[in-house]
Amino acid sequence: MNIPYPETYLDLISGIALIISILFSFCSLIPAIRDFALRLMGIFLVVSISLVANTATIYFLAVIIVATSITSLAFLENIAAIIRGNKEFFDYKKVASKSQGVQKIDNVQRKEQIQALEEVEAASVVDSIPDDKQEDNDAKTIAARADRYRLEKDYDAAIRDANKALEIDPDYVPALYTRADTYRMLQNYDAAIRDASKALEIDPDYWYASFTRAEAYRMSQNYDAAIRDASRALEKNPDHFPVLYTRAAAYLALQNYDAAIRDASRALEINPDYWYALSTRAEAYRMLQNYDAAIRDASRALEINPNDFFTLRTRAETYRVMEKYEETIRDASKALAIEPNDTFTLSARAEAYRLLNNYDAAIQDASRTLAIDPNYTFALYTRADTYRMLENYDAAIRDASRALEINPNDEKVQTLISLILKEKGKKK
Repeated sequence: MNIPYPETYLDLISGIALIISILFSFCSLIPAIRDFALRLMGIFLVVSISLVANTATIYFLAVIIVATSITSLAFLENIAAIIRGNKEFFDYKKVASKSQGVQKIDNVQRKEQIQALEEVEAASVVDSIPDDKQEDNDAKTIAARADRYRLEKDYDAAIRDANKALEIDPDYVPALYTRADTYRMLQNYDAAIRDASKALEIDPDYWYASFTRAEAYRMSQNYDAAIRDASRALEKNPDHFPVLYTRAAAYLALQNYDAAIRDASRALEINPDYWYALSTRAEAYRMLQNYDAAIRDASRALEINPNDFFTLRTRAETYRVMEKYEETIRDASKALAIEPNDTFTLSARAEAYRLLNNYDAAIQDASRTLAIDPNYTFALYTRADTYRMLENYDAAIRDASRALEINPNDEKVQTLISLILKEKGKKK
């Protein structure tokens, strides 16, 4: 039997590269390393084929393909721009890169927060909780039953009994607190603040009421007042992790990210599985461009609560600025299954689709965003640049001009318009 031997070193290297490519094809069957294995398989396969072809053109194409697989698809755009001598493209890229990660979440309140914290206080604030058969003979007994109803989430009954207790004793602080916190859970924040304030007038050291009012202020977007009341509660109970979370979330809304991280970290020292704090710290890390820490915290929070919209949105946007677009689309799609009309998430997914050259999907998501909010400049920019890639320059100019009307000082959009006009001129 004659065994064929390679005639040259190039043939030998090509054969070795082909064998390695085949090995990596088997490795790609392992889910944990699939993406990495497929990429290496492609690299070695391209190397093997190019060496066998033995022509300068194939060598050049192989270099481009391999370099693209190692870096990103944007490498091809750069090569094309160099060949065409397109200086505007690189000006545009320079400005666009500065804008990565500047998309901010305007409404930092997750859906669960709007419904109010479920675990703000697991224990009752009264000494004993009577059953329904006990007589309504004093404010303490009725207030205790109201608080039991609050903990059982029977809010109508909680309000009813708290009202009865306050008819007997209008200044009974535990009844005021119970009614305040029940109103908070019902999203009646004005009523919650009113009752909590009266409780604190009677007993300024009643930190439960300070905490309830802090949460009500935060949900009413009065973040300074929320921080003030949370700090007051923490003076009485410095290790109460839900209060620490409330203050962290208020700091996050005020863009005081270091303070948000500090309070969230303290809460997590007390309760490492408190996913509200993990999610809040992840968003603060994202805004400070500490993306690895943001991914770590968001991933840990999603291990505990896989369907939290806010955390999915944070991780999707973090992956986007890290240029991990497949992961962006995965998390954004999960988030949009929960909140289909969230413009922040739609626009993030649109941009990821654009950067993966899935232009139809990019336009679809950007258009959905703009149907909800016609002035969403990030979506206008994404759709404009997608139209540019499709050489639909009139549509690109229309969207970019609209974005510039909304924000005349947006350098990124200004540069994009210059690029569109130059490319359109070359097509004539």
